[in-house]
Amino acid sequence: MNNVSVIMGAFNEVATIGKAIESIINQTYSCWELIIVDDCSTDGTLEIIAGYCEKDSRIKVYKNNRNIGLAESLNKAINYASGIYIARMDADDISLPNRFEEQVKILDSDPRVMVVGSAAYYVSSHNHTKKLVRMPQHHKELSRRIFKMSPFIHPSVVMRSEFLSRTGGYNVKLRRAQDYDLWLRGRFIGKYYNIQEPLILYSYQNKKMFKGFINTVQIRLKNASSRMDIFKSVYWSIYEAVFISLVFLIKIFSRKKGND
Repeated sequence: MNNVSVIMGAFNEVATIGKAIESIINQTYSCWELIIVDDCSTDGTLEIIAGYCEKDSRIKVYKNNRNIGLAESLNKAINYASGIYIARMDADDISLPNRFEEQVKILDSDPRVMVVGSAAYYVSSHNHTKKLVRMPQHHKELSRRIFKMSPFIHPSVVMRSEFLSRTGGYNVKLRRAQDYDLWLRGRFIGKYYNIQEPLILYSYQNKKMFKGFINTVQIRLKNASSRMDIFKSVYWSIYEAVFISLVFLIKIFSRKKGND
């Protein structure tokens, strides 16, 4: 039995998916399976995955009949998973060799921990510079800040299959911030924990901030279970709106100054 089932959604990732798969193959912890759901790629991604499947029986690929998005693709992968632990992996990220070994140690040692993430090196997609990013370590601090920000770097997490069964997995109605919604829904099931050592290289790309912000506000309010939660949701949503507005204005001012 493979203790760790790695789930990955892929859509037109021909430039990066080979290195992502190889980073799983090179793990010091070998008791894993990699389940990839191809979301109707058109650029040769599926052919690259199929090549790895032929070389390593632990790698499996399933192709969607239509483009269904990340959340539904991940739920599909979860349904195929046999491991007691479910690891997330993106098709454009790199897992460092000791990632699963370190995360399995935490989960094996404390049955109360439902999700374990890690620090990450954020790698710019433009100039390949690296920035070390750490999230709070312990559940108490993560819970205190959860209405301010997501408690995990999503592709760094390993979850118990029990956690996903009890939460129902990812909300397929959401196109963005599906992970944040999952952490909010699952915050009372058990403990969250972040290893402070960086265990992944996270390919950072600028997202559409405004659309992501709208989703985040809705997710916060939907998962608020008390007046204090509602207050935190509104407070941090206003804070985030001001921050995004300032970033937008700075960009406009910089462009205008550059044209003068």
